[in-house]
Amino acid sequence: MTERLLLTIAVPTYNGERTIDRCLASVLPQLRGGVELLVCDNASTDATATVVGGLAGGEPRLRYIRNDENVGFDRNIDLCLQRAHGEFVWLLGDDDILCRADAIEMVLRVIEEHPEVSAIFADSRHPILLDPRDSGLCRDGADFLRKSRFKSGLVSSNIFRKSAWQAVPLESYLGSGWLHMGFLVQALARFPSYVICEELVAQLVYEEGFGIGRWGGTGSFIHTGLNLVRIYREMPSLGYDQATVRAAYMTIKGGYPRYIPTAKAKGLRVDWRLIREFAELYRQFPSFWLLDLPLLLLPGCLFRAGRALRLALQGKGRANGK
Repeated sequence: MTERLLLTIAVPTYNGERTIDRCLASVLPQLRGGVELLVCDNASTDATATVVGGLAGGEPRLRYIRNDENVGFDRNIDLCLQRAHGEFVWLLGDDDILCRADAIEMVLRVIEEHPEVSAIFADSRHPILLDPRDSGLCRDGADFLRKSRFKSGLVSSNIFRKSAWQAVPLESYLGSGWLHMGFLVQALARFPSYVICEELVAQLVYEEGFGIGRWGGTGSFIHTGLNLVRIYREMPSLGYDQATVRAAYMTIKGGYPRYIPTAKAKGLRVDWRLIREFAELYRQFPSFWLLDLPLLLLPGCLFRAGRALRLALQGKGRANGK
């Protein structure tokens, strides 16, 4: 009899040689019957293939597939779901690890008890702390997002039912960088879901010496955040209440007093097209006109000078042993 595959741990990667060994090493000891490990390599130009091959050895439950060309983040995510043999697919970033020895067992218990859910949220080790008492089935999308406090933006916190993924139209989200969030916004309005408010994932970006500087080095994270807000803009038409929609917007907008200066110091170019995009999304927020817009309009040289001064002072402090 063919073994029923309940779960695929799918690792989308591109040039992940620095961290993917730690990622896979956290998964391999937890593999058991009904679970496979899949690596989807988005045409890496580094030694990712060599690293994965060295870890695979004779492990038949690890599959490595390399794309002929780089198809972008979102299409590689979709390929992870399409290529998976499991009924559910846990997306795990190449710079994240499973931080509990029973993480896969915990997810399998949820799948076996609630095979009807479209998505399972697995909490990550992060400054935002969740209440373990909130773990359980969610009555609707608003309940899922409230209990998970929108942490599902981290791709590694998501386990998706493959059949639900294939039932949701996702083409409009390709290229946004948020295909998984587009799925969640749609699916949570149609199917039940589950949250595990216990830390199962650790982000190596928070571990010393790993992941620093791999993302948003030119201030591009501002554009990426706007793409997510455009997805949130669809929520009212899907039946989400006003409070949930506003909370979704604020997960991005609430950080602008910090994000905008950082982005401009890193080279973000602000033109009238970007201003119009901000205004279109945030015109109903008075704080956009009073705080965010002035920050966008201030010359970038001021933020670059401030950042240079801060770095110089930090370097001086380290040199003095402070």
